[in-house]
Amino acid sequence: MASALLCCLCYSQGQPHTVKIMAKEQQVYLVTGGCGFLGCHLVKMLVERSENIAEVKVFDLYLDENMKHLSTEKVKVTLIQGSVVHAGDVQDAMKDVDVVIHTASLVDVWGKVRPDKILEVNIHGTENVIQACIEQGTQYLVYTSSMEVVGPNMKGDSFYRGNEDTEYDVCHDKPYPVSKAKAEHLVIAANGKQIKGGKQLYTCSLRPTGIYGEKHELMKTYYEKGVQAGRRVFCAIPASIEHGRVYVAPV
Repeated sequence: MASALLCCLCYSQGQPHTVKIMAKEQQVYLVTGGCGFLGCHLVKMLVERSENIAEVKVFDLYLDENMKHLSTEKVKVTLIQGSVVHAGDVQDAMKDVDVVIHTASLVDVWGKVRPDKILEVNIHGTENVIQACIEQGTQYLVYTSSMEVVGPNMKGDSFYRGNEDTEYDVCHDKPYPVSKAKAEHLVIAANGKQIKGGKQLYTCSLRPTGIYGEKHELMKTYYEKGVQAGRRVFCAIPASIEHGRVYVAPV
């Protein structure tokens, strides 16, 4: 089968270096949490824009049957029901997969979810994804982390126009950022591990800031509350605070 040459920027012992990777054509992608807010947009983008994909597997605990209609003559969209906390589900979904985009995550904005449940999904679920990559021979893992891995910290220190090299006192006391930080560490530590077939696993972790866009239930809730409050949105932070957001479509 023909191959394409890809150049990836990876980090080893904190230092960036370029790695040349031979990627086969007509790849199979798996998107965990593929029916969620971010996941469904990623699936749509993969189908519409990628020229090197034969199939996109959509793995989620709750399936959106309408996503089957995203299939085209060139790209097949397959829905797979399962949970990342069940290793067997992940192993089955990962069969014959070349690239996995791991977006499945339990986010708790209102503090209503038990901490142990958040840790189970976000940490143990990520462990299952990594192990499935190793055992099934999936060579590329992209993890969607969060800006909350960095901050704001529990002291509320400002993080002004920084990047991944900016010094910041990272300390968390909430289960969500703790779980995402641990999962990110697992993903980065797995980079370079040998997988089935003798090849090397390549991993990366992305830290998007708050994402907004179509099908975002939290933004819908804020909008509805604003309408009910006479078209007013109440802010709990000073007007001088900047908080960057990213639109979901280009993500």
